[in-house]
Amino acid sequence: MDIDSDAGSSMEDALYVFTDDDDEDMTFADIMQAVHRNNGRPDFLHLAGSGGDNWIQSMSNEDWEELGRGVSNNTHLETVHISGGALNDQTRVAFLFRGLMRSSSILEMHLHENEIGAAGVRSMVPFLQNA
Repeated sequence: MDIDSDAGSSMEDALYVFTDDDDEDMTFADIMQAVHRNNGRPDFLHLAGSGGDNWIQSMSNEDWEELGRGVSNNTHLETVHISGGALNDQTRVAFLFRGLMRSSSILEMHLHENEIGAAGVRSMVPFLQNA
């Protein structure tokens, strides 16, 4: 598994969510539906958020844990990007990785533009040991 590598995936198999884009209508429920579908699409998930008024910044701890479980159970998702300050809260990191304990398909995880401290990194250890 590479963390913050530059490799990508094909555009047609990707699910992008940029919450600072006025044209983007995706919701947390839409993301979870796509991740739970587990049919080979998407194989690339990118959540990017900035500012305090977007839905990614408003996700509850339980939402982050549910996202982690969904990603963990998806057997086709190969690349995950979570950027733009979406994981600046150490509690979010902990809840995401509480749900994301293992994955048989994740090859890359990009967590750039997040302020992840030592506590956040420690919460990733079980996932990294099982990857």
